[in-house]
This record gives sequence, structure tokens and C-alpha cells, in this order.
Amino acid sequence: MAQSRHAIPFPEAAKLTYAWRRNRPPGSFNGARFDRVAFENILSQPGCEGIRIYMGLHDAGDLGYEDAKSFWTFVMVGTDADGNDMTVIPGDGNPDSISGGEDTYGDTEQMPLPCPPWCGDPGPLNTPP
Repeated sequence: MAQSRHAIPFPEAAKLTYAWRRNRPPGSFNGARFDRVAFENILSQPGCEGIRIYMGLHDAGDLGYEDAKSFWTFVMVGTDADGNDMTVIPGDGNPDSISGGEDTYGDTEQMPLPCPPWCGDPGPLNTPP
């Protein structure tokens, strides 16, 4: 595995996730899994140099989340060489001011499989405290 400024020793990763599991906010989850295609969709954009992950929160009535135990989610967007979000039109922070079709903006991904309930086999990163 190539080393990067983001790499940490596995024991540190286990310590960080353990601290989260012991102190996580009510209604949140331990982690979430994205399929490879979600990363490929973002990283295949011309000029994409990274991925930024934002926290998101669904409304209780959002399609597919009516019976959810958690409304938390992650929203991923590509970033350019300067670290800017790859959205075609700069946003003012108000989602109601966004107009245009889906192809107007850069690729964004969402809908991860949250853990719990979709966790891998028990291990140092996901075992309940």
C-alpha cells in the first residue's frame, strides 16, 4: 500500500474508531460502506484529484429513509488540484437556490450502507465497546 499523508498505523485507527463507538451521538452510526463504483464515478471526472466527504442529514420523510434508525449520511464530491469542490456553479450554501438538471454539476455520491446494521465481520474497527 502506498503511503500518503492520510495513512495512520492500524492501532491508531482502532483507537479512533473505539473512541467514536463509545461516544457517538444518538442516532449516528459507526461507519458506512460505499461500493467501488461510487469512488470511480467521482475520481473519473477530468481534473479530479481527491474526494471530500461531507456529513448529511435526511429528513424523516425522505424516500427510502421512512423507517431508518439513523438519518445521518455521507455525501462525497470530487475536489480539484486546488482542493475546491468540483461543482460547476459556486454555491451560496442555500440548497433552494440551486437550479438546473443533474448534469449541471459535478458528480456527487451518497446512500452508503451504514454500520450498523450492514457491518463486516467483527474486528478492531467495528466491535461494540
